[in-house]
Amino acid sequence: MKKKELLAAIPKELPKQNMARVIKTSEGKALMVILPENIFLIDYRDVHGCVHFTWKNGYLTYYTEIGMWVRRAFRNIDANTYLEVSGFDEKSHEDVESFTGIDANVGYGIRKFEESIDYKKWEHRMDNRQARINKWAAEAPALPKGFLKWCEKQIPQKLGKRQRHVHGKEYIQLFQKCRTGCYVERMFRVEYDITREKHWHRTTELVRGFSRVPIGSWDRWYYGVIDGAGGKEQRWWDRKGGTQVNNCPQKMILYSKNLNELGLPTNVVETLKAMHKRMDYGTLAVAAEENPELEKLAKGGLQQLVCDTCMNKYTREQKWKIVRKLTKSQLQKLAEIDGGIYEAEMLEAHPEMTRESLKMLQAFRGGDRREIIKDVSEGLNINHVLTLLKKTNSCSMDSMREYQDYLHMARARGMTVTDEIVYRNKRWKYFHAQYVEEKEQKEDAELNRKNSNISTDYRVNCEVFQACTDGYLFLVPRSAADIRVEGNLQHHCVGRAGYIEKMNRRESFIIFLRKAEEPKVPYYTIETDGYRIIQAYGAYDRKPDWDTVNKLLQAWIKEVRKRKMQRETQRIAI
Repeated sequence: MKKKELLAAIPKELPKQNMARVIKTSEGKALMVILPENIFLIDYRDVHGCVHFTWKNGYLTYYTEIGMWVRRAFRNIDANTYLEVSGFDEKSHEDVESFTGIDANVGYGIRKFEESIDYKKWEHRMDNRQARINKWAAEAPALPKGFLKWCEKQIPQKLGKRQRHVHGKEYIQLFQKCRTGCYVERMFRVEYDITREKHWHRTTELVRGFSRVPIGSWDRWYYGVIDGAGGKEQRWWDRKGGTQVNNCPQKMILYSKNLNELGLPTNVVETLKAMHKRMDYGTLAVAAEENPELEKLAKGGLQQLVCDTCMNKYTREQKWKIVRKLTKSQLQKLAEIDGGIYEAEMLEAHPEMTRESLKMLQAFRGGDRREIIKDVSEGLNINHVLTLLKKTNSCSMDSMREYQDYLHMARARGMTVTDEIVYRNKRWKYFHAQYVEEKEQKEDAELNRKNSNISTDYRVNCEVFQACTDGYLFLVPRSAADIRVEGNLQHHCVGRAGYIEKMNRRESFIIFLRKAEEPKVPYYTIETDGYRIIQAYGAYDRKPDWDTVNKLLQAWIKEVRKRKMQRETQRIAI
């Protein structure tokens, strides 16, 4: 729309009332809305009066006081306040309804009309964008002959003897050269569902990444819609999310039959062909070009070591330093168990490690395993440590943590942990339990000393709180340690979070509810101030049989209040 034509339609003097009129232009009809009282803030000053124009495929706002055009929708010019003040005349309503085709008030009709304009523009942009993406994505060549059948062979072909149903996913990585001279990396997902009666599978292309080099980087990439199938026409988009793939696979199977067509260095091709682990082969190709030694490792059976060394480019050089320090015999040990960088680090720290010890380490799982094993094995023969754990049926990460605690406690007692009688003791679990018990006794003694009022008040508290009724016992703790033990057994916070200190200050009291037939088994833990039940919980902060227990507690606290009143009366009388 030409601005000169729109300016010519504006009256020399704006009317005092809001007005809407249909005007004619060379491109068709347009709607002119005059808002004389509209205020627009610019450069920290108020600008009065604007004229808003709307036509079939656009809109503009003109601020008459400063002569400025703004591409602003009617909903964004703060017109609603002024519509309530002066509104529009009857002719304005008729013109807006005839122009927009919407039977509503002026403001709503214009807003809905302009929203439809915005939607059509957005739809047009998306269609153009989709067309460009489809054109670029179509640069990928046809799939190699027999590729889909090869993908099918990567999934289980039949069930095992005891299997009734198998389902899962495999990811395939394919590199190709395009007719335009660029290269494309393609990722496929093969879903499968196998039973005795059926063998179902579907191949979907997830990603196409185009690059100027054969492998290793993307200049532009597109994500496939997940309802398509490989080898058929499929829609693409340049962002993740929605119906597109949300996460690119990190571990894939490589289609290696066409590698010679890519013009890659010989050592890179040989390295890729030698690997059969699921991994990102684009990353591997870049690493193989930088480090020719990878070919020897891959062909030597060190598949996991190659994966661990290449996958993270930020730690690649640091890991290579560890690998280069390994001797031929150490690499042979790793190859026998297909060990990775974790086992290589242990071999670097403990060259004496045997193949059996390395295999045991592979079974350990846990994010902090490196630090724990490093701490445990410092100054010790790691073979002896692992053999001891195996003989005591302790080949797990939890047992390794327990053994670490045993060594720390032995060191704290002044013992020399490098002495074989300490670190190779077959009764280490027994001594660990003994050390823990001694430590808890010391801690309990200190806890009781700091909170001595609990023990001092025991007899008085028994007179007030202790009771036996309807097959239940209300017991008073003898010391602060009893409360700590109760919290540990019940797995709730009464042993900490200040409850012991509050009872020591006589602000509130902790009482144990037990069943009469099981007086030593915790049931409920109660906090009270002597006049009301503050809280009462069973194990793990649960409330088993709460209806019965609540009635019991209400009767008990009523009796407690009577006892406290009687004691108070006796005290005053004395």
